[in-house]
Amino acid sequence: MLQRFAHNNRILQRSLLQQPNHTRTQVLTGFKRPLLIRSNSSQSEGSKEKGESKEEAKQSSDETKEEIPVQNQVLKYESSTLGKFGYASVILAALGGIGWTVYSYKKGVSSQDWEKRVATVENSNYFQWSSFRYGVSGLSYTYDVDGQSYRGTRMAVGSPFIKFEPVPFSIMLDTSALAPGRKIYVYVNPLNPKESTIEKGTDRGNCMTAIVFFGVLVFLGLTGI
Repeated sequence: MLQRFAHNNRILQRSLLQQPNHTRTQVLTGFKRPLLIRSNSSQSEGSKEKGESKEEAKQSSDETKEEIPVQNQVLKYESSTLGKFGYASVILAALGGIGWTVYSYKKGVSSQDWEKRVATVENSNYFQWSSFRYGVSGLSYTYDVDGQSYRGTRMAVGSPFIKFEPVPFSIMLDTSALAPGRKIYVYVNPLNPKESTIEKGTDRGNCMTAIVFFGVLVFLGLTGI
């Protein structure tokens, strides 16, 4: 009996030695069918590989988490900076427009006391705004004050518009009233003869329109709409 057991044990050891190290198994007897269990070396190697893969995945996920917020932060900073500068420029431009309109209005009021002079039209270009309203651009005329010649370019001092000014109703009835070479009356500032206008006073409608327009720009700039 002992000889048979020793013989079987030698056969089992011989078969184990013939197997590779990473697949070497231990055979447990006492069962109808042998139960194969991997050796401790293969288990430790597998667990080590799994641990390394988990650490690499964790590191890559950490790097991704770190990169995304930085990019978002940069984009957010750039957009907020551009937005702030854009709103500030709109507000400053609108405030400047309101200031210019108020100045033009006050200048138009003061032109009520300006002196009346005879002037000669040099150039004028009519354009039509609508079926009943016209404008003029490129207007220029010359006049003399105390023997010195001056050139004017304004239709109305109180108008906030410089290049394209509305034509008064009296001139609309006669489109040749501002034809080159025509003699017209202008109003000259006695304190500064360089300032002149064809129509004294101020155009309240245009001034109010300009103030409302620039006021809307200020509102949009403050609210960020």
